[in-house]
Amino acid sequence: MKKKFFLFILITVLLGNITLSAAANDLFQVKGYIRNFNIIKNEELLDCHDSPIIFNNRMYLPLRSIAEVLDYKVHWHEDTETVILKQYDLLEKLAAADPFAGEYFIYGELRQIDFDNQTVEIEQHLDHHSREVYGALPLEKGAIILLQRNNHYMKIDYNDLKVGDVVGIIVTSTNEIRGMLVDS
Repeated sequence: MKKKFFLFILITVLLGNITLSAAANDLFQVKGYIRNFNIIKNEELLDCHDSPIIFNNRMYLPLRSIAEVLDYKVHWHEDTETVILKQYDLLEKLAAADPFAGEYFIYGELRQIDFDNQTVEIEQHLDHHSREVYGALPLEKGAIILLQRNNHYMKIDYNDLKVGDVVGIIVTSTNEIRGMLVDS
């Protein structure tokens, strides 16, 4: 009985070593240098969390780091060893209002637009759930403005807004506009 058990352990260890050796042959060790670089896209500095590695005078940056700062979703499929990059839908970029963070959603029609100060005033469409706002609402830096036509969305600039647009607005706890949906 002891011989069979010992033989079983020996065969298991040998097979394990052969498997590990075969897997290790597909990989090779690389020596490189970690260095900080600025990465700029369209004159805007990107904030990558990982530092690139320099190897043979080439820069290697983790794919997930660069994809996420370029607004791509990264999916890793381990079984096929495949990376899939997919752009976020515009609605995924504009998260719903978070009432636990003090945000709220309002509807209305744009009545005044101050392009210099980037503020808007609206005539609210109120119901029994609405929170009433008064005066000009400033745009938060990086606010997302989407034009909705049927089931399609298109990102637009603040300068594309016009008086009379019917809008849904996500307002932060500091009464700034974080996002706006413009109905066409």
